Amino acid sequence: MAKRALTLREEKIKQREGDQLKRSLRSLFGGKDFGFLWVDDDTSYTDGETIFIKYDIQTPNHRTFSTEECRILRKSHALHERGHIEFDVIQDYITWQKDNVCESLNDWKDKQKYPLKWLQFFGNMSMDGRMENFVALKLPSYKDYIDFCNYEWRFGVRDEGKGENPVFDFQNCYSSRVLGMTDLDNWLPESVELVDSIQEQIEEIRFAPSTKECLNIVSDIIVKVWPTLVEWMDLNDMDLEDPPAPQYSNQHDNSKLWGDSKESSENAQKILIKVRAAKEENEDGNSSDGDVPGENEENAKPDFSQITSLEAKKLQKEEKEVEEQIQNFAERIDIVEIQIPDKVDSNKEEIHVQRYRKQSLSRYQSIFKEVNRYIKPISKALRDLLKEEKESIRRNVRSGRIMPNRVWKAIHCEDTNIFSKKQNGTPKGSAFVSFLSDISGSTYNTLATGVSVIDEIKKSMLLLLEACVDAKIPSTAYAFTEYDGDTIIYPVKPNPNHYSEEEKGYLGAITPEYGNRDPLALQWAINQIAKRDEEIRLLIILSDGLPIFSRDEGPETIRQMVEKAEKNGIDVLCLFVGEPEKHVLNLVRVMYPGRAIFANKDIARELQKHIKRIIRQRRK
Repeated sequence: MAKRALTLREEKIKQREGDQLKRSLRSLFGGKDFGFLWVDDDTSYTDGETIFIKYDIQTPNHRTFSTEECRILRKSHALHERGHIEFDVIQDYITWQKDNVCESLNDWKDKQKYPLKWLQFFGNMSMDGRMENFVALKLPSYKDYIDFCNYEWRFGVRDEGKGENPVFDFQNCYSSRVLGMTDLDNWLPESVELVDSIQEQIEEIRFAPSTKECLNIVSDIIVKVWPTLVEWMDLNDMDLEDPPAPQYSNQHDNSKLWGDSKESSENAQKILIKVRAAKEENEDGNSSDGDVPGENEENAKPDFSQITSLEAKKLQKEEKEVEEQIQNFAERIDIVEIQIPDKVDSNKEEIHVQRYRKQSLSRYQSIFKEVNRYIKPISKALRDLLKEEKESIRRNVRSGRIMPNRVWKAIHCEDTNIFSKKQNGTPKGSAFVSFLSDISGSTYNTLATGVSVIDEIKKSMLLLLEACVDAKIPSTAYAFTEYDGDTIIYPVKPNPNHYSEEEKGYLGAITPEYGNRDPLALQWAINQIAKRDEEIRLLIILSDGLPIFSRDEGPETIRQMVEKAEKNGIDVLCLFVGEPEKHVLNLVRVMYPGRAIFANKDIARELQKHIKRIIRQRRK
């Protein structure tokens, strides 16, 4: 049956879950980087550098899981695979397999060698048990996630077929013990008895200092139980080479050899030191490390209600955030009213807001490398918007409050600097910045430097956006064009406090399109920023200075918009990116009087100059 395609909402939740899971694992396991990919394979796996996590965790062989339970299972799979990188050496497992696999069915009698699938069962389950025990000891708060996967997913329906076959019951009992799980009722007594006979070695496996030592213990266990297993298989007419192993145990196939013996052993030793320290603190000797699982708590499996509730809350929050994000990109038509100077009636027209059709994260990353070293200076200039100014007293001024102790200077020394003036401080401010970029056909033009205008615009927008993020100032960004008489706005970064790879991909991909009705797009942007309530609201339009006007519009239309916006507490700056031809520069100066920044100059210095002016105006 073909799988159902995920909706846009589901895809975004999937992406967010993966991003958060990777960040969380990186933090939990010492900040080391690794690859992370969702896959549609039978189970999850790792090649030592990347973890591949099965996303569609629901299968016909399992009970039906809720959405939050699926999240728990995926997190458990991720912890499991990252745990292998931390504590295992796959080369030791491959070598052990080769050294112990039989060439004929009688090899086990003379050479103590065994069928491959039986080696895989004992080796895989034992390695998993040891590794998961170490992960749970390293990260105690995640133990319930590991247990949930073992109880609810690893064996399909765990109690299915119990009490019917001694070999199958042995495998389930052995797997449960090595994974630290409670026993099931009604396993055949002879199967449980055989596992009891090796319980001491099972505990040694769970605390083995290395993969190699873990597998050495496994070899001893197989020698002890194998004759009985062969006898049971003969009595039940079972295939010696194809045991009914519990499903969904990772086969650890070696697509590549991975794992460093020294590093994994050091990681294990850190855990073992913690275990020994805990035992020493437990002076009354009540530690249950050596107890047989199932003898405590009357075989009750753990209560998973707490992590289920936690994941449900996280999912609810993510769904709300994703819904908001989708709405930010949703297609809509906004009505914009433009007031024309010396005209009684205003023009009401439509703006079409729609998602951009392409993304290019690689292009974004390439531009980022070019401008990275300029981000901090721009960020410093923007942080001035938030800077707190302390109260101060200015002395040696020509007017103000008289300082009595200095009046004698005025009389005897003709020194009139006898005044002081109080300079009131300002509290830490709040600021919001929005960017509006022209992507009209004229931005195809090439500058004298050989770089196209659109590339310089993208470079400038990226620089300013990253600087806002660095300065912790909420910001939005849009691109605009005109096609067949319709002005189109493309949200590049519509969420002030969210800047994901999706949005960066839009910025990297934007290319020149058609016309540019600057007055209509500018008024729309002013309307959006007017909804904000920050103390300082700054709109920066990135343009090549070649607008298109309609009807009665002209440069004075934009000038009036800019001046009116300033009266309403919104400061508009134009970042001019184009050839500095005299007529174009004059046009820019008319439209944005005293509010233009020229990209061929030092943007940080020019921006700082304007910001100081804005602060003086807004924070008097």
